Amino acid sequence: MLDEKRLKAALEREYKRLNRREFVSPDPLQFLFAYDDVREREIVGLVASGLSFGNVKTIIGSIGKALSIIGSPFEFTTGTSQEKTEKLF
Repeated sequence: MLDEKRLKAALEREYKRLNRREFVSPDPLQFLFAYDDVREREIVGLVASGLSFGNVKTIIGSIGKALSIIGSPFEFTTGTSQEKTEKLF
């Protein structure tokens, strides 16, 4: 059995090897790679998880449409009123 440090090192190696954009599609997490800002990635992840139900093709389309409406996720969530959000969606 691996000790904790060796296990952590092995998992980190696998993470670095597999955490690449070309391995993500068609997962909804593919949208995270369009954003460098961690704050925006967190918001996109929340949007993606909220819309991730059903057929993958439909999910990808729904997430893409929502993200195209909101533009900058961080600016939208910090600067858009509830009323405007309800109107847009």
